[in-house]
Amino acid sequence: MKRFAIFTLAATICGFVSQARAEDMQLTCVISSAELPQQNLVIQVRDGRIFYGATASSLVSADTIDKGSLAITKSRIAFKQSWADTKVQWDWNIDLDTGDIGIRYINLVNKKQFLQKKGSCS
Repeated sequence: MKRFAIFTLAATICGFVSQARAEDMQLTCVISSAELPQQNLVIQVRDGRIFYGATASSLVSADTIDKGSLAITKSRIAFKQSWADTKVQWDWNIDLDTGDIGIRYINLVNKKQFLQKKGSCS
């Protein structure tokens, strides 16, 4: 019992347990950058997993989320995705209190950001 309590405390501090407590939700977002046109995005949290797509009927699972990067709390959703083939990482951050969303694109070779999209969700 003591070992479980220590694990639970450590997991809570590290954010591992926060996704289990997350309520299912769906957000409709509009994002853009100076370099690219405006884009519609639907993000859904279901059973502690992330799904997204251009419309609610085209949602796909975000199975490429980097292990250990998913944090879902009452006020925030954050995760990282990366693809070895493209050497690009996406850093997602959604503030559920303000509705602000930010996605940073990072080159994994030189660790530099090369694009950032911002927007709002409701």
